[in-house]
Amino acid sequence: MPKPSSPRTKEAAVIAHAMHEHGITNIRLADVAGVHESFISQLKNGTRKVPWNMASIMAVELKVSAEDISEEYRDVLAISQPARLDLDTLSQAIQVLIDTSGEPTMENLMRIYHGIANKAAIIYADEKRKRIEEKRNADKGRGKGTSENTGRKIHKK
Repeated sequence: MPKPSSPRTKEAAVIAHAMHEHGITNIRLADVAGVHESFISQLKNGTRKVPWNMASIMAVELKVSAEDISEEYRDVLAISQPARLDLDTLSQAIQVLIDTSGEPTMENLMRIYHGIANKAAIIYADEKRKRIEEKRNADKGRGKGTSENTGRKIHKK
């Protein structure tokens, strides 16, 4: 009998509960997600986070929402509306390509999948960089009269 997990995060608790409830083993979920079973164990106990690009696949198998098991996935959903529209437009274009080319091959589907994943990663990174820069600028505005290294007030003699 496997030792019960003690999840460290709420996302890990959702994963562990869903796996137990639906009788899903680490091996089965690893096969679905295309990873090693030890990776699933790390996700289930909270030592690793579910990557945004695996959340949807795992969520379907676990019968939960991707937002409930992945903080990164929630961050990707939080990107700006123009960026989401860009992804939506790309997805629609790919669907048209599939519809017009008849039966798509697995190779073409994988190219499409990786194209979307790469585009989403770029958009996510750009949005995250913008949020970090905005936070830095806001901190600089509030940090007048402080040392940049320590944040302590500088006393002039």
